[in-house]
Amino acid sequence: MMASPRWCFVNGKIVSVQNANINVRNLGLQRGYGVFEFIRMYGGVPFRLAEHLARLKNSARALYLSLPISAQRIERIIGFLLEKNKIGEADIRILVLAKNFDKDAKSFSSDICILLEQPHTYPQSAHTKGIKLITKEHQREFARAKTINYLSAFHDHIRRLRRGALETLYVSNGKALECTTSNFFIFRRNVLITPRRDILLGITRKFVLSLARKYFVIQERNIRLQELRGASEAFIAATNKEIMPVIKIDSLRIGNGKAGVNTKFLITLFEDAVR
Repeated sequence: MMASPRWCFVNGKIVSVQNANINVRNLGLQRGYGVFEFIRMYGGVPFRLAEHLARLKNSARALYLSLPISAQRIERIIGFLLEKNKIGEADIRILVLAKNFDKDAKSFSSDICILLEQPHTYPQSAHTKGIKLITKEHQREFARAKTINYLSAFHDHIRRLRRGALETLYVSNGKALECTTSNFFIFRRNVLITPRRDILLGITRKFVLSLARKYFVIQERNIRLQELRGASEAFIAATNKEIMPVIKIDSLRIGNGKAGVNTKFLITLFEDAVR
């Protein structure tokens, strides 16, 4: 395991992680008002960096946050941090937090932090044998923005552990939406279905769909809960999880209860493309 990165970027300065700080009156700290991006690297290259930065900008705009630096400068800072920390591979986290509340301002000024983290990996069995999901009636606020509000996700962590699940599938008004940190897909034979409304449009989601279009019929639409019983396969996709087959949702077995052929094919396509 590599050593933890020592240097990060906070509001225009490269500082040690140990000495990094923001004002205690920061609105992100006091009220949880902010957005972020989480980016994975493959072979020393940030995966879909331009798309992540475009989404960061859109998320900030949705919350009336002003970005203090440009996307081009963020790219340069990431490169500098990789060099400064003497590492070639890391996870990248960008935080944009509302600085304070001014009742007369038409947008929120913001603090920005860019830090590197040790790459997190899941057991290989999650990709080969599949995982279990549990459901929860919930829909995230500002679903199209990648906000720092993960209260529901962390609150549900213990329930997932106790029930042997890796993720929670949010459901609302009879529809399956998304998981706490991943997008949700089902197969009905060779038709791949994934929600498009009331969810965060993941970067990995978009990439998976681009790989799948050549081989499968794609439907981006609502997934009714009763459709889960007729799903031949299911999987989740996310930056930090890549593609993971779903073999059980609550007590419902998906398909034959094993990682499906189509899902395993997509996993191979994904691995070939990124590595």
